[in-house]
Amino acid sequence: MKLFSNSLSFAKSVLGLAAVAAILAGCDTTKHPEDPNVAFPLKVSTETKSMTVDLTKSSVGLPAFVDDYLRRGKGAFLVNLTSGGEGSASAAERSRQVTDILANAGLRATEVIVRHQPGAPDNAMAQLSYAANTVELPECGDYSAPSSYNPSNKRHPDFGCTTRRNLGLMVSNPGDLATARTMSDRPAPHSLMIVNIYGNVAGGPSGARGIGGDGLRTPAAGGVQAGTTTAAPAAGGR
Repeated sequence: MKLFSNSLSFAKSVLGLAAVAAILAGCDTTKHPEDPNVAFPLKVSTETKSMTVDLTKSSVGLPAFVDDYLRRGKGAFLVNLTSGGEGSASAAERSRQVTDILANAGLRATEVIVRHQPGAPDNAMAQLSYAANTVELPECGDYSAPSSYNPSNKRHPDFGCTTRRNLGLMVSNPGDLATARTMSDRPAPHSLMIVNIYGNVAGGPSGARGIGGDGLRTPAAGGVQAGTTTAAPAAGGR
C-alpha cells in the first residue's frame, strides 16, 4: 500500500512538472512574440537613386524622378556637373541651367546641391542623385501550425503578417515608419476653421458633410493656403 502511495505521489509530481513546463513554454515569447509589430518588423533603410540628363534636351523621366524625391527623399538632391571647375563661366552657366530645370520640375533651391568636377571637359550632361527611404517587407505564408486547434493559445505564426506587409506597401514615405515628421508652421486656427467647414460644424455652404466648393481651399487675405508652409525648409532636403 505504501509503495502504491509513493508511486501515485511520484506520478502527480511528474504531471505537475509537465504542466509547469507547458506553461513556461507557452510564455516563451523569444521565438514566438505575440505582438505582430515585433514578429513582423518593417525595417526602414535608404537606397541611392540616380539618373543622367542632358541639359540641352528635355528628359521624359525627370518629372517622375523629382516626384519620387519629394515623396521619399532623404537629405539633399545632388547634382554633379562637368564643367571648367568652380568659378568658371561654364560652371555658372551650367548651374543656372540645372537649377532652372529642377525648379520647373518642382524643387526648391534649398533642396539642391550643385557640384562641379574641376578639370573635366565641358558638356551638357548632369548626374542627378539622392538618398531615398525604403522598407524591407516581411515574408508571409507560414502555415506550419494549424489555425483551428490551438491549445497553447499562442498567436498563429502568420497572424498579422499581411497587415504589416500591406502597411509597408501602402506608405508613401517609408521614413515615416521610423520617425514622424515635424509639424508644419501652418496656423492652428486656420486648420481648425477648414476642419469645421468641411465637417459642417461652422455652417458649411453646401449643407452636406464633407462637401464644399473650391473656394473653401482659399484662405482669407493674409492667410496661408492649405498644403503650403510659410517658412522655407532647412538646406539639405525635406
